[in-house]
Formats: sequence, C-alpha cells, structure tokens
Amino acid sequence: TDTRDRITGALIGALSAQALLRTDDIGFFGSTAILTAVAVAPVMVSGYRTMRRRNRRRVRIGLTALGLFVLVAVGGFAYSAARASEPLQYGVTSARRGLDVANSAGQIGAAGYWTAAHNSFSKADDILSSPIAKLAYAVPVLSQHARLASVAADSGSSITGTAARAATIAPYQRLRAADGTFDLERISSMEKPIRQTARAMVAARDDVDDEMSSWLVDPFRTRVDDYRAELVRAIPQAETALQAIEIAPEVLGGNGERHYLLLFANPAETRGLGGFIGAWAQLDANDGHLELVRHGKMGELNDATDPASRKITGEPEYLRRYGHLQPARFLQNISASPDFPTVARVAEQLYPQTGGVDLDGVMYVDPTALAALLKLTGPILAEGVPKALTSKNAARFLMHDQYVEVPGIDDRTDLLSNAAEATFDALTHRELPPVSTITHTLSPMMHGRNIMVMLNDAEANRYLSKIGLTGAFPKPGRGDLVSVRISNGSENKADYYVNQFLAYQIRHSFSTGRSTGTIGALISNDAPASGLPPYVLGNQDTRAGRTDGRPFGSTTLQVSIYSALRPVSMRIGDRDVGVQVQRELGSWVATQTVTIPPGGSVKILLRVEGVLPRANPYALSLVTQPTANRPTIGAVLQATDARGKPLPLPPEKLVDAENALARFVRHAPRTPKG
Repeated sequence: TDTRDRITGALIGALSAQALLRTDDIGFFGSTAILTAVAVAPVMVSGYRTMRRRNRRRVRIGLTALGLFVLVAVGGFAYSAARASEPLQYGVTSARRGLDVANSAGQIGAAGYWTAAHNSFSKADDILSSPIAKLAYAVPVLSQHARLASVAADSGSSITGTAARAATIAPYQRLRAADGTFDLERISSMEKPIRQTARAMVAARDDVDDEMSSWLVDPFRTRVDDYRAELVRAIPQAETALQAIEIAPEVLGGNGERHYLLLFANPAETRGLGGFIGAWAQLDANDGHLELVRHGKMGELNDATDPASRKITGEPEYLRRYGHLQPARFLQNISASPDFPTVARVAEQLYPQTGGVDLDGVMYVDPTALAALLKLTGPILAEGVPKALTSKNAARFLMHDQYVEVPGIDDRTDLLSNAAEATFDALTHRELPPVSTITHTLSPMMHGRNIMVMLNDAEANRYLSKIGLTGAFPKPGRGDLVSVRISNGSENKADYYVNQFLAYQIRHSFSTGRSTGTIGALISNDAPASGLPPYVLGNQDTRAGRTDGRPFGSTTLQVSIYSALRPVSMRIGDRDVGVQVQRELGSWVATQTVTIPPGGSVKILLRVEGVLPRANPYALSLVTQPTANRPTIGAVLQATDARGKPLPLPPEKLVDAENALARFVRHAPRTPKG
C-alpha cells in the first residue's frame, strides 16, 4: 500500500513472511522459489519507492556490488572448472584403466594407473579448492555445483590414492599358495590398506550424499549419480575383501591347527542337498599350510567302526525326516537334507565316531564345481582315471562316463576321491589366474550351490553367508518360497538323465497377504532302455530278476516340494493323490514317490494357500537343487484385491518379481542338456 505508516508496513511484512515460511512444496521443483520471488517483489519495490533518496542510492550501490560479486564468482568458477576439466577426465580414464588391468592382469599393473589418477584428481581438487573457485560457495544454486565438484575431485583423489597403496602393498595375486602354504604375515599386512580403501569409498559416498541438491542441473546431476552408483557397487566388494582378509589367518590355522572335512558329492544319484556323498577327504590347515592328510571312498568310513555305536544327537527334525535312510550307518546319505548347515552339523558328529578328528568345518563339492576349478588350474591326471580331466570333460566323466569306461565298482568309487585330490594339489601348487577370474569362475558355483562351506566360527560364517557359500536353506517369513527336491530311490546312477521343468503361479493380495498358488513340476527321464551297465540303469527289481517290477533304465524318485504356503492338494498326472504334509526348516513340505520309465515323464501339480507377509514389494525365493541338469524354471505373479479378485500388477512389483527370477537365472550354471 502507498503508506508511510510503519505499523501497517511491518504488519504486512510480518504476515507475508509467516505465510512464505510455512508454505508447503507445490508444483514442480523450484515453484516455491518463484512464488516467493513474486510475493516479495511488490514489498521490495514499494519499500524502495518509499525510501528517502539517500537510502535508495545506498540500495543501488549495494545491488551493483552484489551483481559484480556474482559475476566474479561465476567467472571464477567457470575458469576453475575449465582448468579442472582435463585432469578430472584424465583421472577418471586412468582409474577405469587401472580397474580393467586389475581385473585382467592383476593389481600390481593397476597401481601405476591409480597413482596417475590420484595425481590428476589431486590437481583438479587444488584448482576447485582455490579461493577464486570458492567464491561460488556464496552464490545460491552455483554453490551446490561448486561444492559437489570439489567433493568429487577430493574423494577421487583419496580413493585412487588408497587403491594404489593397497595394490602395491596388498596385491591379491601374491596370495597364491607356495607348495601348499599361504604367507599369513603377508595376508595380515593387507588388512590396513584394504580397510583404508573401503573407508575412503564410504566417506566419498557420504560426502556426495551430504552435498546432493535438487538444484543441480541435469548434465551435472547425471555425472554425480553415475559416480555415486559406482561407489555403491564398489563398497560391498571392498568390504567383502576386507572381511576375507580378516578371517583368513584364523581359517588357515594361524592360531592353531584346523581340521576340515571335504565331502565330494555325485548328483548322478540324487539326495536332497544335491548328490549322494561318494568320497571324502580331511584337509588340515596349520600356520597357513594346507594338506590333505586322509581321503577315500565313503564306504571306508561306513566300515571304520561299528555302525550301531554311532549316534546323531540334537537334530530331531533331520532324524524325523531322514532317519529311515540310516545316515549314521550309511554316511553317503547324510546329504539327505536340503540345508547344508544341517548336513555339516551331522557330518561333524559322525566323522569323529568313524575314527576321525574333531572338525572345524565342512565343505561340499560336486563334479560341476570340480570342473570349474579345472578352469583355474588346467587339466589334471588322477590315479585310475584313463584320461586327463579338463574343465570340459570332468563333470560328465565323474557323473557318467566313469561307470561305463572303468570296470569294477571299487575302482569307480575311488575315482571321485582321486580326482578331488589331484585338483586340490593343482590348486595349491600351480600358477592361478587373477582374483577377478577366480571370482568370475566360482561365483556361479557358489550361487548354484555346487560348492558349500560351513565353519565353526560365527564371524567366518557371516562372511561365507554374505558371499553365498553356506548353502543355508532360506527360512520363510520375509516372503514367498518354492523349492523342488528329488532323491534317488533306485540305487542307480540314472539321475544323470533326469530333467526338470518347474513352474509357479501365485495369486497374491498386497493388502491382506492372502495367497493361493500352484507349483508345477514336469520331471522327465531321458535315460536309454538298454546299452549301459546295470550299475547305471538297473534297480532293485532288475537286479533281483523281477519281470513284473520296474523296467531297466527307470528311476524312482522321492519328490519333495517346499513352500511358504500350506499344501492343500496334489495331482500326479491325471489323478488326485493324497498329500503328505510335514514341516521342515520353517517351510511346509509335501512328499511323493514316483517311478519314471526310460523315455517317460511325470507331471506333478501342488496347490498351496495361506497368508504371506504383507511386504511391498512381493519377494520370492526360488531355491533350486544342484542336480546334474539344472532345472528350467518360471514364475507368474498375479495381484489380487482383498477378496481375491485379480488386479493389474503395478510395474514396480512386477519388476521386483522379474528381478528375483533374473538373479536366479543369471547365477544358475546350465549344462548343454539343461
């Protein structure tokens, strides 16, 4: 208003300020700033108009000075940014080249690139931290860009500097065992530089998060987002490496001798975990030295002591489900459970009762994993094996060809143990590829549960669980779960020819958690009806000469379907069958026995229902068995309302379900038949 009444003016100004201070965000980002400018402008203009001439002159001088300062600040930042652009770009390029070299040739070669990147980032940081560049900190909007540019340069310098030191002091490729012995002192020396690198990454992420602002322009924001995404991906890897270095001396016997039992499984004859245990070995670790002190076929442990004297205690659920297999008498059956921690605990109890020592851990390895290890070592020659084993032929030979090419059951049962011993010897004595190659090779084996490890060390097990090595069967409660397991009941090796096609269709209410689903399993037996030894395709009926029994080449399987939802009905082929429901590992499990002739198949449909946690988004664990042929699997999710009526599935929920399936497919190794 055109008034010189100071009370009226003060009241108008106070009310306007209160409204502006309390206005919520409206419209697009920046709209509240525009609203404020529009609202304040009339007050400022009217205030200027009612000023005395001397005060108006002061305002003009002040605005002119402010404008000149802004111009100088903008110009200073533009000049500094232009000077810093080249070293920043060179730093990024050098850092990425260093990463490529580390992944292919080893960290020592990468140290030079990371040192160059550190020097370039440091130069850029000096430029962006100069007084002329820091003038931009006083200019709104420009200050956010200037601060983030400086943070990025500083953190880039810190990360590449610590990475270069770590690569020089703690190169992973020097962790190779020399004649079966690891240098524990060298391993311990790696902890500090790796910890510094991990801390630098975390600090960089936090600094970027602190300086992030919605005022950033899109091109600048995109680069910052990319930088932060790389940090987010790298931090878990650095922390995982640090954990490995921390637990390695203890696991390798740095604080006293450690004893580990290696279980070598063969899924040509399935058990719930994967395959029956055909061979074993005792691995001792003492002050970094690894040695296989004993190994042999599983039958030797069976006969080592009186089976009647061996007991399994503290595992009531395991005994209730698998006691009929007499795992204390026939140790090849200890892998009946799909949960490796349970199997490891049982093995730790039974091994000392067969004359062995008390154990500090248990490892499970199958032929697919041994073949992967041969990618790292190269071919091996094993006693009794008629040809060199390579990454391409080892799995097939150990699961199938040995039973055809090597006469005599005793000779054959020794081969898995001999092949494992030769592989271990190569791992500890040959030159191995870079750590990145080892990780890339073994990662599918860990996620596919072809290699599993459990130790008597809680901290170590947390690390092993983090990288997917413990083989623990997931417990429902956080979401949905499905797993189909088969176990051989024919005492043959016909499961090499079994293929599975699994499907899951689920209707789920996101509001109530009420769910109904159908789990489908099409299991085929692609074995021939003749032409192979009875040890491979025979069964109890054919060995007894029964003509009215199971035909040669057939396989009898116990099929167990695990679900977070309660099974309510089962259909095999065209007929409804009773559903035998039990609880195991926190899940419902329905079990049926089927016999599949050679060239035949069986279709099983299990209907399940119940209430799942009302989590958003829907989470599904698809847990597959490491069989000779990895199952083909698919899932369909249908959202419903509280009454069960189908609803359009929101894209974010569909994407999450697809990602869960994609993660499984990506980590699941597939055989040519699979």
